[in-house]
Amino acid sequence: MPKKVGIVGGGITGLATALELVKKGYAVSVFEGEKIGGLASSFKTKKGEFLEETYHHMFKTDLELISLLEELGLKYEFRKATMGFYWNNKVFDFGTESSLLFFPGLNFIDKIRFGLCILYLRFENDWRKLEEIKAADWLRKVCGENVFNTIWLPLLRTKFGSKAEKVSMSWIWGRINLRAKSRGINKELLGYIDGSMQKLFEKLVSVLKEKGVEITKSKIMSIKRRNGKFFLDAFGGFDSIVFTVPFPIFLNITKSFRLDSYAKKILGVDYLGVQCMTFESEKPLSSIYWLNLGTNELPFGGIIEHTNFIPKERYGTHLFYLFNYCSWDDKIFNDSEQTVEKKYLDGLKKVFPEADLSSIKKINFFRNRFATPIYAVNHSKKIPPMETPVKGVFVSNTAYIYPFDRSLNYSIELAKKTAEKVGSFLEHC
Repeated sequence: MPKKVGIVGGGITGLATALELVKKGYAVSVFEGEKIGGLASSFKTKKGEFLEETYHHMFKTDLELISLLEELGLKYEFRKATMGFYWNNKVFDFGTESSLLFFPGLNFIDKIRFGLCILYLRFENDWRKLEEIKAADWLRKVCGENVFNTIWLPLLRTKFGSKAEKVSMSWIWGRINLRAKSRGINKELLGYIDGSMQKLFEKLVSVLKEKGVEITKSKIMSIKRRNGKFFLDAFGGFDSIVFTVPFPIFLNITKSFRLDSYAKKILGVDYLGVQCMTFESEKPLSSIYWLNLGTNELPFGGIIEHTNFIPKERYGTHLFYLFNYCSWDDKIFNDSEQTVEKKYLDGLKKVFPEADLSSIKKINFFRNRFATPIYAVNHSKKIPPMETPVKGVFVSNTAYIYPFDRSLNYSIELAKKTAEKVGSFLEHC
């Protein structure tokens, strides 16, 4: 009989790991306590079309994701995506070399320093030389105070809130290096799956079930080992377990094991939560898909107008997201959904004072405590190995996607590495 593997977590990492392991001939079971898809899960709009609960797109460099889509026979396309920057109470184009030249927030020398910084990060291939440096320190030195305070600091705070000054420069390298390689001539090219990420998860689940993978909706609370086998709550007889959940959830489930120094290392990785509200409107807010904010005085970190990327005809209305990443103890993260909605709409009025808010309606609200690890200085040295002290138990989550930002593409790449480690263990146990 084939050896059995249990996977805790039904996001893209868990499902892609299951696919790789079943291809190797193992019997696989996946357990998910909430929605399949995790942070990439979707909801239905009024017209019946699926839309991601948090904004999603793909890059031309996402070769692992593209390969999986083609393997599953799913359609996707790349489109021009417009970027903007809100500064000094005005919205500016800010996604191309030419738009930088006309941006009034930077003087000529600032623009030269900013441009050279981007060029360096685009062509530098060794991210490890930047890992021991805080992004804030490096960017202040290379770009100057005005560029840092006008451009980089608001963007860092958008992603990491009050923890922005802790982030490693290698993470910035990953963002710039990746996006630069996904550009066309003087324009951003981003991809989208026909029918949303929901199509990917539906097809992936279907293929996994056809291959004999058991997918169970169950929030796993504990793990035990008896007679050389692992048991997840009432489900048992596994030869190996893979946890694709965030570190704090992993520690809670495995508290019956003595992980000691391994657990201590895990506790050194902090997380930020995210909340994302989706709205519909009869009219567009602007012509910009992704609007970055050059201020931290607003209650959200960015405005993504989805129907400036994917045409509104698909949904029958204009759709946009407002979001912010924050610590669990931030007041807004603990506000009621209704309070967050009011704060968001009040902030939106400041950015677009001419907007008719009467036609804007909230259609979805998503909140998650473990949206992203904080990729601090020397992150690669701080995370423990994927192999835990308990032989046969592995951890594989977004903390291991580094220095690139967490994404479906790098989650699939991580899944392949995980399957290789699990397969190697099972071959020799």
